[in-house]
Amino acid sequence: SFAGFSTAAALELKDPRVKAGIMHCPSIAMSGGGVLPTSSRANLETPILMMTGKEDTVIGTAGNEACRQYYDTHEGPKTFVEINLGGHVSFTSCELYNPNYGNGIGESNSLTDPGTTYTPTPISEQHGIINHYTLAFLDSALKSSLNEDSSVDASRAAAFAALQENPFGDVITHLSRL
Repeated sequence: SFAGFSTAAALELKDPRVKAGIMHCPSIAMSGGGVLPTSSRANLETPILMMTGKEDTVIGTAGNEACRQYYDTHEGPKTFVEINLGGHVSFTSCELYNPNYGNGIGESNSLTDPGTTYTPTPISEQHGIINHYTLAFLDSALKSSLNEDSSVDASRAAAFAALQENPFGDVITHLSRL
């Protein structure tokens, strides 16, 4: 959440060395004066990957909506992935010390149906989703097509294709415009 906010804040500096930004459940609704989710932010062009958990009780409904607004107002290459039965802790390895941690790992309180609990998508599957899109995003945004080695171009093209597809069905909500 704070690392995701830090990524969004760093993108605002428009440092040409920063080629891409990945945000996992960023706290952009509650940090930085709330300007980051809007189109009035300074950087609308650098490629971004926005990932959230629909049941995230840490950033909550307002936080998830801010993440969608950030994605919607972004004009550059962008991908949005929301794990429908995932939470804030889906993007960690907390299951290594507590398989019932909650908020995306083990039985968890529901954000979308208050007063109830839900069983998250198995954490190994959630991590597979996160890794699939994160690797594809980094390959698409950072691999140079300036090399004479055509395998780099082929690998980058495969990464773009992977960002456009949804092999996970209704386990996720997926949007992409590259």
